Amino acid sequence: NTQARLSPGAPLWLYGLLEEGVLAHGSRTLSSVSSSANGEGGGRPLFVNVRTVATVGSAVLFAATRAHRAPAQARCSSWSSLVELELPPSHIPSNGLFDLGKGDSAKGDVGKGKDPSLPVGKGTNPSFPSLSLPWTVLPGLFAGGELDMMTRFMLERLPSPPQSARVLDFGCGSGVLAGALVQRALLNPANPADLMSGAAADLKRGGVRVTLLDADAFALAAARRNVREAEAVVCSDRFKALPRPRSSQERFDWLLSNPPVHARNGIEQHFGVLRALVRAAPCYLKSPGGLLWIVAQEYVPVGSLLRAHGGYARVDACFSEYGRFVLWRGVVWPPPPP
Repeated sequence: NTQARLSPGAPLWLYGLLEEGVLAHGSRTLSSVSSSANGEGGGRPLFVNVRTVATVGSAVLFAATRAHRAPAQARCSSWSSLVELELPPSHIPSNGLFDLGKGDSAKGDVGKGKDPSLPVGKGTNPSFPSLSLPWTVLPGLFAGGELDMMTRFMLERLPSPPQSARVLDFGCGSGVLAGALVQRALLNPANPADLMSGAAADLKRGGVRVTLLDADAFALAAARRNVREAEAVVCSDRFKALPRPRSSQERFDWLLSNPPVHARNGIEQHFGVLRALVRAAPCYLKSPGGLLWIVAQEYVPVGSLLRAHGGYARVDACFSEYGRFVLWRGVVWPPPPP
């Protein structure tokens, strides 16, 4: 949508990395972008004089000029497409408990079950069928805006949050996690007495109040369409634009994330977002008993970061069948005495 923001004759500078495919696709994409994509302009090119200005190491700088008499409109709908999102069925143990497989408390005890003194919510654990949802996607989104393998594993193992829970989907992308929770809650409402006493807005959301947060405004444009029940949509680099809770009512019951663990080139490991998530989550979760859910590949040191932080009373892990993915759960400590 950059072309709709530039005046005719204005320059455009585009930077990218070789490993991102910029040399193969950069100039070709700029040269082929046509006003016909917006339904007007007769297919005239939107950019002219496309050229490579400099290449230094793996970095490439392109330049182009906004063409005259080639109208364009800045609408995400021009680039969106509608797909069928297949949500997996849940695999919750028949005993109604979430089998994490491995866990330890703050004292280092392993596999001894939940600490009875620490409330972790009364989430319901029905067996959910697979679901097919109409889903809006946009170019350039993670996993194409659809369901990646780790998010699928997370949804297969995730129980339902408590009724009327406040849930933050951190790094929400197109809204898959939040959308799945809302749809599952609609399939499994609380008992009729609870629903009769609930607010109309809570009934519309199935009793789950979700907030979407992502640093990518393009992803949020898709998420808004996909999760129309969202209580709030926040465009934020990590937690910078999310206000700190002023009361326990403003805190979240759950915070869940499939966080990025690579640098922008998609190759080098980079745990900056993950560290910020582990560090800040206790400030936004209910205390005690708020739950931080993180899914990651096995090599990512989520467990070490959670245990080293000191803000989590218990850290649990659920491994995928072949150990490639891990779903982590951190339970927030009670607040210190005044």
